[in-house]
Amino acid sequence: GSKNITQTITCNFLQPLRHHFHSEEKQCQRTNKRKDVKNYIKESHCLVLPSWHEGMANTNLEGAASGRPIITSNIFGCKEAVINNLTGFLVEKKDVNSLYLAMKKISKMSYEERKIMGLNGRKHMEQFFDKKIVVKKTIDNIFKENKRS
Repeated sequence: GSKNITQTITCNFLQPLRHHFHSEEKQCQRTNKRKDVKNYIKESHCLVLPSWHEGMANTNLEGAASGRPIITSNIFGCKEAVINNLTGFLVEKKDVNSLYLAMKKISKMSYEERKIMGLNGRKHMEQFFDKKIVVKKTIDNIFKENKRS
């Protein structure tokens, strides 16, 4: 069930949400910049990264590659890592209620449902963000541009 769910919160923006997750059934943990990210992801049931602006959010890529569902903002740089409702949830930028509802939704999911969502995210990373695939696409695009010149 949803007992002892830990949502790792990586942004000060979430401070208004903390009061929603203080019941004995749910825990909400906020983290700042960390070097031991792998251990935090391993202990988490999902990864939450609300953002107003990103390049490509490595946090989301690392979390999904580690098999964790992702809750992130529906903005460029974040949304590419998530297939909404399949690998995680996309929330509206600067919308605390949208974020809260997604966190509440994932906290009510069973372990198996979260596991399936996380595994779907891992497959998505392998299919679209594998280093070899990204490098090949980049090289192909460079050659395409050079042929046009």
